[in-house]
Amino acid sequence: MSLKEIYAADGSIVRTVITDDAEGTVTHVMAQDCEPVIAAAAARRELPMDKELRPVAEVPMVVIERAMREGWINDQAAWRRWLNDSDNRAFRVWGGRI
Repeated sequence: MSLKEIYAADGSIVRTVITDDAEGTVTHVMAQDCEPVIAAAAARRELPMDKELRPVAEVPMVVIERAMREGWINDQAAWRRWLNDSDNRAFRVWGGRI
C-alpha cells in the first residue's frame, strides 16, 4: 500500500512524503511554483544595478535543494553552467554570461 502525505506547505513550496510498504521505500518530494521567482527576477532586471555587486539570478529553492542533494552546491563551475543555460534564462537578473 502506498501513502502520500503533505508534511509541509510554505508559500509556493510543498513538501510531500510518499511511503510504499510493498516496495519498502520512503520518498520525499519538494515542489515549487516558480512563477513568483520568475516575476521577482523580471522586476529586479528593471532596477539600477551596481557594477561591482550586481545580482545575477533569483534561484528557486527546488534548485538549491537539488544542488545540495546532487553535490554541486559549492561547485562554481556547475553554478556557472546552470546560470548560463538558456533554459534558466527566466531566473536571470543580469543578462551577461557568467
